[in-house]
Amino acid sequence: TERMPRPGVAYAGRERCAVYQDDVTGRRALTCIRRAWTRGLLFRVGDSRSTGEEDVITFGLHQKTSTVGGATEHGWPDAGYLDRLLSECAALGVATDDEVDDALL
Repeated sequence: TERMPRPGVAYAGRERCAVYQDDVTGRRALTCIRRAWTRGLLFRVGDSRSTGEEDVITFGLHQKTSTVGGATEHGWPDAGYLDRLLSECAALGVATDDEVDDALL
């Protein structure tokens, strides 16, 4: 399946920490991420594009894992991140910009 490309094969767990700024962009991102989590779309088992490892936990949506380094290092600053995240969410049927909960902003 798409979420588990090699069913029955053992996979390695991994600890992940995502970093979001406490502003409108960060709160919008978090809203989408929460929705993806509740629908089981935030993580997948597969091959890491970053490390090349096989059968590991990977992000189903791109996450910010660093406070520095910009887009190329999965960090901040990244002015285009929210647009890319909303596009990924829409592709998964998670949210569109109109659906993001403005009450959290």
